[in-house]
Amino acid sequence: ATTGGRIAVWDAASLREMVFFPGPTGSVYNLAFHPNGKSLAAGKQDKVVFWDAATGREILTLKGSTAFVRGVAFSPDGQRLAAASADKMVRVWDTASGQELLTLHGHTSPVDGVAFSPDGRRLASASQDKTVRLWDAGNGQPLLTLKGHAGPVHGLAFSPDGKQLATASFDLTVKLWDADTGRELLTLKGHTGLVVAVAFSPDGKRLASSSMDKTVRIWDTTGGQETLTLKGPAAVVLGAAFSP
Repeated sequence: ATTGGRIAVWDAASLREMVFFPGPTGSVYNLAFHPNGKSLAAGKQDKVVFWDAATGREILTLKGSTAFVRGVAFSPDGQRLAAASADKMVRVWDTASGQELLTLHGHTSPVDGVAFSPDGRRLASASQDKTVRLWDAGNGQPLLTLKGHAGPVHGLAFSPDGKQLATASFDLTVKLWDADTGRELLTLKGHTGLVVAVAFSPDGKRLASSSMDKTVRIWDTTGGQETLTLKGPAAVVLGAAFSP
């Protein structure tokens, strides 16, 4: 996705662009594939738009947010989609009907990111109010509020077993939390710029963090040691992911 609103889907083996579509007018800052890989969703202004990933055909538009949609995430079964909004809310929709199921109130500043737990029972949200909140994904009841970052929290990810939550903050740190109790487990320091995204390895033993310091850093999730620093792009790194 680009600041010009262009979305492209590439073949991972050949690096060939398979399909591209203009998407909504303006910048596209966040997107997510449906778990079945057949569609994708992206936030644009105050809407979330679904497209067929093979053809680029628009399938569905989700409305309800009153400000810029800053993050989107599908539930593991693909039946729900959550969106983080600059209106300080998190909303959850039914992906088949487009019906809004939940509106989650609690954050006091724009919400930048959302993530479902691997079992789909919990939803986590990261906000510029320096907190992360965990919610019951079924009924929207608040479960935990994680406090400890000294700056806005931008990115977050559950570990594959759902027992830990990693958060990326503009305070230049990454934190690991016990997702059941909210206890802070580790603070990972090393980045010299704002940290914007995190991703666990499939076995949960490593964590990748990307930063505006133009690096991706790999951490051991048991002891918190930095095991690798990847320096490549000449620009800020806004995301990272492990291969399956």
